[in-house]
Amino acid sequence: MADPLARYALIEFVSAYRRMGVAVSMNPDRKPGKREYRARADHGKGLQFGEDGTQINHFHEPNKAPAVLIAVLFLLVAGGAAVVLLADRGTDGTAASKGDLSQPVPVGSPIAPTTPAVTTAKSTTPAAIWYDLTKYRAVIWNNGFDPVDPVRIGAASYPAGIVGSYQSSSTDQNDKAVWALGGRCTSFEASVGKNTDSSGGGTGRFVVIGDDRELFSAEVGPNDPAAEVRVDITGVIRLTLFDTRRLQDATNAWGRPRVLCATAPGTPR
Repeated sequence: MADPLARYALIEFVSAYRRMGVAVSMNPDRKPGKREYRARADHGKGLQFGEDGTQINHFHEPNKAPAVLIAVLFLLVAGGAAVVLLADRGTDGTAASKGDLSQPVPVGSPIAPTTPAVTTAKSTTPAAIWYDLTKYRAVIWNNGFDPVDPVRIGAASYPAGIVGSYQSSSTDQNDKAVWALGGRCTSFEASVGKNTDSSGGGTGRFVVIGDDRELFSAEVGPNDPAAEVRVDITGVIRLTLFDTRRLQDATNAWGRPRVLCATAPGTPR
């Protein structure tokens, strides 16, 4: 037989019959002999005999052994089928629990949210450019300072210049201007010296102050070339320019004073 459980049940059935003295053949096509016929007949009548042929009982009642064996056989076969069925279902459940990714998602099934891609925003900080200070309003602009465009120092000409024309000293700063940069600028540059288009001699002193700290100072005479100013003003809030001269001296000149900033250094004039 193909089913091992059924074969095992049949073997047990045959063994039980043999223990009762009944010959049962594993070959269903073989015909029983006389002894088998007689044994079956006696067994059917409920008779039992000893080894010497003496009858042991004289009552007649149906033998319940075949019915019990048939019931056991039925239970074994049914149990084997149930085990096979449960094993098949367990295999199907395992496959279902793993999920078949090739199958489409049923309509209405919840879909796991996807994590949005993280994008890095590009910096929008404007590039720093040069701004001419004479084109922007100063918070302080004394009477001694006059914007001149262009102004000459020696043989060179500079646009957007400033001329200091008043008598001025360190204690009486008439030639002075202050711009509120607010820390937006990083560098200051200018060319300073005596105004070629003025008469007189004398030596002029030029000073650059960042907040309360002196960043640059130089003295230039009428026959000297322009002095170049390059100053780091990173983080400076207020930038101050002033110069000193005597009344009879030639006027002082600032050739194109300007600042390098990310945004304008003030309100346009």
